Amino acid sequence: CSWVMRVRRVFTSGYYSLMFDDALLREIEEKLRTTLPCSRWFGSKARKLGLVAIQELWPIMEDPCGVLALIDVRFDDPEKPISENYLLPLISASGDQARQLEATARAGGGQGIILEGAVFDGLLSNDFCLSLLGVILNDRDISCENGGVLAGCLTGFFRKMKASYLAGLASGQFTPHVMTGEQSNTSIRYGNEFVLKLIRKLEKGGSLDIEVTRFLTDSAAFTHSAPLVGSLEYMYGRQTIFA
Repeated sequence: CSWVMRVRRVFTSGYYSLMFDDALLREIEEKLRTTLPCSRWFGSKARKLGLVAIQELWPIMEDPCGVLALIDVRFDDPEKPISENYLLPLISASGDQARQLEATARAGGGQGIILEGAVFDGLLSNDFCLSLLGVILNDRDISCENGGVLAGCLTGFFRKMKASYLAGLASGQFTPHVMTGEQSNTSIRYGNEFVLKLIRKLEKGGSLDIEVTRFLTDSAAFTHSAPLVGSLEYMYGRQTIFA
């Protein structure tokens, strides 16, 4: 389901680190302990949650503020791995923006009532989804507190189509639609051109799926599968942590 978190206050302009300050992040972390188990993509619903901590914020858009949050989920279960990492889109809003997003959340079965402001599932916002696509198409790297996000694996296929794709993005041709069929991840369809797969549960190291698809696109010129356009990789120093 989609979700809405009521919070004490929300800032809706300025740099993302001011919007998601430490006090607000701690409040979000506490609310995530009840929100995560009702999320379709959360794979450990049967386990007892312990600490939920936001490890890193990747700024995606500024107004309203939207980020991808890397969260560390720990469990009160000594017999299994004690933590998992998940990727969570967050967007903060207040006023008319908050009311519009709340209506979208309610239409999708979400829960919550808007007071002064709220933090939402970022995928409720078309602007957030388009900004996420824009990071890849514009080959825009993102600096973070503990590392960086690289727009990588831009293929020869994409380079030939780049001007056309950027023009389509600017003119509003790629209307985003969040697909509902997947259980463990979330895919966003942009018109008839792109599908962006948002990996929810993150594993350390590079992605075999990306490497195989890049080989089929660039090296093998395989035409019976969708070509790879690009990807996002989180780097800590020179090491790929998540892709």
